[in-house]
Amino acid sequence: MVSFLDEILLCLSYLAVAFISLNCLNIYVSFVGTEARSFAYGLFIINGIYGIGGAISAVTSGLDHVQVIFYAAEISLVLPFLTTEMWIQKNLFPKQQELVYVPCLLGVLPFFSFIMLGVIRIDLVELCLVYCCVCTAYVGYSTRDYLVVAGSLLFYLAYCMHFRGKVKISNVLLIFFTLCSLGSICPNCVDETRKKSDFPFKELGF
Repeated sequence: MVSFLDEILLCLSYLAVAFISLNCLNIYVSFVGTEARSFAYGLFIINGIYGIGGAISAVTSGLDHVQVIFYAAEISLVLPFLTTEMWIQKNLFPKQQELVYVPCLLGVLPFFSFIMLGVIRIDLVELCLVYCCVCTAYVGYSTRDYLVVAGSLLFYLAYCMHFRGKVKISNVLLIFFTLCSLGSICPNCVDETRKKSDFPFKELGF
């Protein structure tokens, strides 16, 4: 009974990640439209796919190998996408534009290492995550955008919790990371959407 209840809670935590991510994607696209960038798209889409895949794998063992691929993409690419998106938006290095893509290049290394070797290189993942946390901290300090700092720290904590086997806690942290990411990437759309019924957790007063 306990095991069954644990599986249900795990499935619900994954579904919550998917729901919030896809909802945030819809909000972002609705307000930004043709000005939307692929990095923000990628962040929300990968989060959503990770949540859907996790919910399915939580109730059946047939797709566990697929969920591992989604997890590798999640920890390798999502935070670099946020970091690159914020560097582009804030235009902190106008004379060295190529630097904004360094986080994504670092994220591609562990993901393709997994695709080629079948092993998640924790050292490469942590190098990428620490680099992105430092970059977002600089962005937050320079532009007084503390949501992006909170988001990067939440993502790193989520990674640590997942690594320790506390997947449900990790998923809850990913939910708050996604909301922080939306608030940082598109603050105007959050202010407007908060007044409407489709904003995540509006019924809780956010």
